[in-house]
Amino acid sequence: MQGDHAFDEEITEDGILSWQSQPQNTFKTKHIQHFIEHDHLKHNIYLFLRTSKKFDRYTYLGKLAYISHDEEREKPVYFK
Repeated sequence: MQGDHAFDEEITEDGILSWQSQPQNTFKTKHIQHFIEHDHLKHNIYLFLRTSKKFDRYTYLGKLAYISHDEEREKPVYFK
């Protein structure tokens, strides 16, 4: 949760990560454009997870590749 925004993120049984950008991001935000244009054969995106900000270390979960984004919703942008 960030302010009054609750994030809706998950990993499916097929290993597909659904996640949202920060609430202020739009399709024109530079790093959002980089994700949308991502080519997993040229560049890597690494996924790290921690379940608590205060005590947990990050756990490396593997590499990611862009699949899609919801072209109808931004602020935040929704990815798979």
